[in-house]
Amino acid sequence: MFKKLKSTRLVIASLVVVIAILVGGVWVSLTYASSKSDKFDQLKSEIEQINTNLKAISTEVASLGGGNGYLVKDLSQATLDDLKNSINQVKDSSSEFDLQEDELKSEIEVIKTDKESVLELLGGIETRFQSQNELNELFVESAINGDEVSNQAVVKGLTDKQLEQFESKHLEGVDEDAWVQSVKDLVVDAKGQVKLIGEVTESVDKMFTDGEEVKDVEREVYEDVADKVQKVKNKEVRKDLETRLASVLEAIEKKEKEEEETKEDDIEDEVETTKSDKSSSSSKSNDSGSSKSSKSTKSDSSSKSSSSKTSSKSSDSKSSDSKSNDSKSNESTSESNDSGSSDGSGSCRPAPGAVWIPTGDVEVSEGDITYDDGSDSQRDYTEVEYTEGYWSEVVCD
Repeated sequence: MFKKLKSTRLVIASLVVVIAILVGGVWVSLTYASSKSDKFDQLKSEIEQINTNLKAISTEVASLGGGNGYLVKDLSQATLDDLKNSINQVKDSSSEFDLQEDELKSEIEVIKTDKESVLELLGGIETRFQSQNELNELFVESAINGDEVSNQAVVKGLTDKQLEQFESKHLEGVDEDAWVQSVKDLVVDAKGQVKLIGEVTESVDKMFTDGEEVKDVEREVYEDVADKVQKVKNKEVRKDLETRLASVLEAIEKKEKEEEETKEDDIEDEVETTKSDKSSSSSKSNDSGSSKSSKSTKSDSSSKSSSSKTSSKSSDSKSSDSKSNDSKSNESTSESNDSGSSDGSGSCRPAPGAVWIPTGDVEVSEGDITYDDGSDSQRDYTEVEYTEGYWSEVVCD
């Protein structure tokens, strides 16, 4: 009896244990299932938030392009780096979500695809940004900022080789848009500036010797080069060239001053020579007149002597004639010394071979000598005019 009761108790105890285990297992299973469901719900919410954030980042990245290929104004590398870090922090694999590979696979794949798209868009903008920065480094000030494009002065020392390297790196094989065309135009302008600087610098160098002494330069050549220097946009380069040209101009002005002084001296010498020639000519004319008068007097004297020896009557007659001739001779001499004027009884004029004897001021005029064939001389002539004087001999009616 007691044995049966004991056995029954053991059976009941065993049943209780089994039931407890079953109940506990069921509770654990239910709890696990509930926990896993909650985790999935949380991951789904996180994935949805990540997708939302990626779309916002993608919109922000797209806004960095201002349109027509231009970038937004005042874009900085810091802005690009911040966006890149934000994108890279986005989870895009099952392991990062603590999931099995097949769990929420499609949702995670969407995140991964969107992330790659945003990174690609950002990479294209960053490449264009770097190209634009390298372009702006070719100029003293930024040539492109946003969609604002301006022709700026190239940096000092820029070469054609540097421009060719830029074209090869940033412009070959790129799709054409407004930004690309603007960059090409700026490169063409830069090449023109480099060419001008090279030509002007060479022209200025030719004005100096190896020892930097100024050569003999014509003013026309200087002015042509000086005009080209003013077209150089780089202020530093232009100032250097202007400083060197100032030395050239100083030498030209010095040479012109010396030539002007020499010209004035030549004119004074020519005036003095002309005055001397005139004076010499007048002196010779007076000497010639005196000689003729002396010869006439001697002839008259000889004639008188001969007549006197022949007869006294004839001598008296000749003597009377001689007095008459002497009187006429004195009247002629008086008229000759009278500035060519008449005494009122007739008109007077210079005798053949007479010369003008100056007694007053001198007027000097200058001009170019022109020959019969129309050619011009290489120097000026000087004409001297004496405003007061008299003729060495005159004839009166």
